[in-house]
Order: sequence, then C-alpha cells, then structure tokens
Amino acid sequence: MQLDEIELSVEISTEGEVKLIGNGAKAVSKGAIKLKFKRQEPY
Repeated sequence: MQLDEIELSVEISTEGEVKLIGNGAKAVSKGAIKLKFKRQEPY
C-alpha cells in the first residue's frame, strides 16, 4: 500500500510551541498552518 497524499495541520502557540493537530481537531484562536503533500506522477 502506498500513500498518494497526506495533509497535516501544525498549530503554533504564542510562546512559539509547535504541535501537530490530529484528525478532526480544530485550531481555534491560535495560529495554524495546513500542509498538504502529494506524490508526483512519474514522467
């Protein structure tokens, strides 16, 4: 089995602490970045 795509949410607190946010969690009143990685098709 191979993953074609993965999506991560990273929460950044005011103290500079970085946390990965699990599935279904919401980042409320904090900074968050959503990262999406997708496998490239071979040419």
